[in-house]
Amino acid sequence: MEFLAGPNEFVQSILDSFSCHIVLLERDGKIAAINEQWRRLCEANRTKAQSLAVGVNYLDACREAITKGIDNAEANLEGIETVLAGRQESFSSEYPCHSENRLQWFSMTVTRLKNAQGGVVIRHENITPRKLAQQHLQANEELFYGIYYNAPFGIFHSTIEGKLINVNPMYVRIFGYDSAAEIIETVNRTNAAQALYAEPDRRTDYVKEVLKDDAWHSVENRYRRKNGEICWGRMSFRVFYNSVTERRELEGFVENITERKAALEALERYQLLAHNSKDIILFIRRRDGRIIEANEAACAAYGMSYNELLSLTIHDIRAEPTRGIIAEQMEAADKNGLMFETRHLRKNGSEFHIEVNSKGMNIGGERILLSVARDITERKLARAALEASEARYRELYEQSPLGYQSLDVNGHIIIVNRAWLNMLGYSKTEVIGKWFGNFLAPEYVESFRERFEAFKKAGKVHSEFEMLHKDGSRRFVAFEGTIALCEDGTLKQTHCVMQDITASRKAQREAAEYQNALAHASRLSTVGEMASSLAHELNGPFCAILTHAEGCLNMLKSAAQFDHGKMASKVETIVKQAERAGMIINRVKGFIRKEQPELKDVEINSVIRDVAVFVDTEAKRIKAKIGLDLHKNATFVRGDKVQLEQVILNLVKNGLEAMEETAWTERSLVISTAIIDGKIEIAVCDSGKGIGEEDIAKVFESFFTTKPYGLGIGLSICRSIIESHGGKIWAKKNTDQGMTFRFTLPAAV
Repeated sequence: MEFLAGPNEFVQSILDSFSCHIVLLERDGKIAAINEQWRRLCEANRTKAQSLAVGVNYLDACREAITKGIDNAEANLEGIETVLAGRQESFSSEYPCHSENRLQWFSMTVTRLKNAQGGVVIRHENITPRKLAQQHLQANEELFYGIYYNAPFGIFHSTIEGKLINVNPMYVRIFGYDSAAEIIETVNRTNAAQALYAEPDRRTDYVKEVLKDDAWHSVENRYRRKNGEICWGRMSFRVFYNSVTERRELEGFVENITERKAALEALERYQLLAHNSKDIILFIRRRDGRIIEANEAACAAYGMSYNELLSLTIHDIRAEPTRGIIAEQMEAADKNGLMFETRHLRKNGSEFHIEVNSKGMNIGGERILLSVARDITERKLARAALEASEARYRELYEQSPLGYQSLDVNGHIIIVNRAWLNMLGYSKTEVIGKWFGNFLAPEYVESFRERFEAFKKAGKVHSEFEMLHKDGSRRFVAFEGTIALCEDGTLKQTHCVMQDITASRKAQREAAEYQNALAHASRLSTVGEMASSLAHELNGPFCAILTHAEGCLNMLKSAAQFDHGKMASKVETIVKQAERAGMIINRVKGFIRKEQPELKDVEINSVIRDVAVFVDTEAKRIKAKIGLDLHKNATFVRGDKVQLEQVILNLVKNGLEAMEETAWTERSLVISTAIIDGKIEIAVCDSGKGIGEEDIAKVFESFFTTKPYGLGIGLSICRSIIESHGGKIWAKKNTDQGMTFRFTLPAAV
């Protein structure tokens, strides 16, 4: 067909019949023919007909479009030239062709003509409806994917059997996985029931129910997260037919309702708590103070019904003098929480004290104050009574004639009363915080260190110290103390009551000096009474000394009779007898020496043996036997040796004298020791005539005696000595004959 010379009417009618826009180009790009649709397109876009009419070079028009910056113009020109040059059979593209009034898109297809002259046919087709549909579809897809990937709930697609096909990011987060691929892989190793359900059998029940129809079904279920935690979820799902896989599958949503469940449980707990609570619980609206909720305890406390209470504000139930600070208290409670005490009004107008703990919170988008209150009227009355009691105690404490002090764990003074300060002449500022040892006489400081540690362990103490007055004088002070502990059992502080015993100690010292003088006189009297026995005991060694001394003298006068060995033997005998006499004299001197008592650790069994030796001559004189039954563990006591010797000697001498009136064959005296309840007990048992029952209770009284020429001070002195040593002495008649005198002494520590 020779169309390049111009299309005939038949060909033109064919071109005009096409709904698309057609242009025929010669090999050089000139327009050979156009159809009616092309002409209309030019008119619609306000393009001059002659600019794209037959004979115009189409390629020049494309180049002009490039200079105007029209989209795709350069690519379209290159495509047309490529087909015209025969380098490819066809070229197609899509391009916008917008006007001021509307958006349009066209597709262009360039096809090479199969003739000798060459040339191409260009077909332009309006694809605006398709483009608009594509844009709408793309927008919908973007919206869908935006919802899918950003939805606040999980979205899933799975098989009926529970194999996951696809899930969105929220679904991944709900179950605690790192990615969709991870959860899909994990679940599909088994199935959704085993991997995600806290109770796998429930899924089977859910699926059976959903397969009955195509409707949506919703259930609340407990799920297991990746880390094993259990969470609550609300699942909405349905079954649908997938035309691609040609099978029924599941799709649905999962919402994490763990917090909601917890809130509901908390609400249930609150309702249960509020219902059973004895405390007043009020919900108060922050903006106007309106009471919006109250429990039964509140209704009972205010004497109102539930509806009556909810018709009031916080101002209505506060006592008049307290209303001025309500706004300030509400603000503080809303910000940081607040605990305070105030007074509220009952329906009958009476007031009562309450303790309020109030805190702000958001409920339904509004600030609410939750106030928990407790009636503390009784506590206030008790506190007032306690304060009055403490005031009375404080007055008694300050006015007490006895001193009082508290020390901390290191011995520093925490508190003292007025009597303590008056006793030593200090002011409070001079003693508080100071170490107690600073107020002791120097010789008592180390003793205080030791006793304070023992005091803290034992929990109580009785002690005496000599303290220094501010003027330098000394005061003897007696202490009685206990300790106070913290809740964890550790020492908190010590409490001590102290009494100035300087005057009593002086009187005791004078009495002790008098007693010591009396005891010394008693010892002298005892020695005097034993003078004949002592003389007899000394006579033996003195006679032996005299005899052997005369023998030595005679040997020295006669050289012929001198025997060196005999001389040495006689001299040795003289020395031994002199030592024996010296020991007797020293025992007497030690017994009658006048010294101040000195407390030491004394081995009591050794003292008893010494006394037994001392009275041995007297016992032999009356043909009496002295036996010792000494406990091996009854060793040391704390006391003065001379005074203890005096007690034992007095009891032994009394026993020997009592046995002088009995048959000599029955004269037996036993001294024994034992340990009874941690103390050392010494007993002197004789077989003498004994003492009448009516006189036993009097024997330790001063100046009472059963002897014709006795003074009645020996046993009285014995009692004073034993009691001053912290012991006790008593007498008891034996079942057969004679008496037993017993006394106890504390064992040395």
